[in-house]
Amino acid sequence: MAKWGVKHILTPPYHPASNGLAEKAVGIVKDKLKKMDCSGNPLDLHIMVQTVLRYYRATPHTSTDQTPYELIGNAPIPVMFPQLVSTQKTLMETRRHSIPKNKFGSARSFSVGDIVLVYDPVSKLNAYGLVTVEKGNNSYTIDMDG
Repeated sequence: MAKWGVKHILTPPYHPASNGLAEKAVGIVKDKLKKMDCSGNPLDLHIMVQTVLRYYRATPHTSTDQTPYELIGNAPIPVMFPQLVSTQKTLMETRRHSIPKNKFGSARSFSVGDIVLVYDPVSKLNAYGLVTVEKGNNSYTIDMDG
């Protein structure tokens, strides 16, 4: 594993939270095998696991927008019908661009002296306040007294 740049980190035994990603991957494979109604035959199990892994490796992840195969192999997954894949990618791109990125619009910015409506999670009430200090990116000090 060292020749591929993988650092081996030991975790406490019987503590799934410390190895969450691996537990999630095992859960995904087990769930897919249950849905495929896999029999106890070792040959069937081997074929089903290979099928599940192929689909998993060819599916783009939402966090990276890439497939695991692309991340590891630095290349798109080889396919028998490249034209079909390019048509599918074009369709996915058009769908992605048709969905608005943020339905609430862009982040608001305020200046010192602006009157703003503030939600108090303790009292569950809204109240007006005055921006007194701009602390940073979308972070302000609000005077609620006056």
